[in-house]
Amino acid sequence: MANNIQYEIQQIKSLFPKLETSDLEDFMKEIGQIITKRRFPNKKNQELILLQKLNETGLSKEKLTRYLFLLDKRKTKELPANELKEYFRLIEEEQEKQLSRILILGELSKLKNISIKDLTQQLGIKPPASV
Repeated sequence: MANNIQYEIQQIKSLFPKLETSDLEDFMKEIGQIITKRRFPNKKNQELILLQKLNETGLSKEKLTRYLFLLDKRKTKELPANELKEYFRLIEEEQEKQLSRILILGELSKLKNISIKDLTQQLGIKPPASV
């Protein structure tokens, strides 16, 4: 049976170059929906988990306050080496959190089968201030 399935998969793949772009896009959309359903059998719970993860991304209040202090200080004078190192570490941490937010938004948009732009509008999310 596994050999038959593999053979059929190879036959299907051989048709891809012959298909119109719109047919390939439709095919990919259908495959994406099947994969999403398999990954997220309980859609509502997964949505709640992803929203919770989304809310947890971002610098803590203390780190954000420290970053803003260092930013202001850097504007007026040169930071000592230890503070400059801390400043760049905070920037890096925020960039990692922004990437995490983007990935979570991507998962949510797949789960809801809408674009990330529509999702952010639906959730009332505005682009973060650049750190």
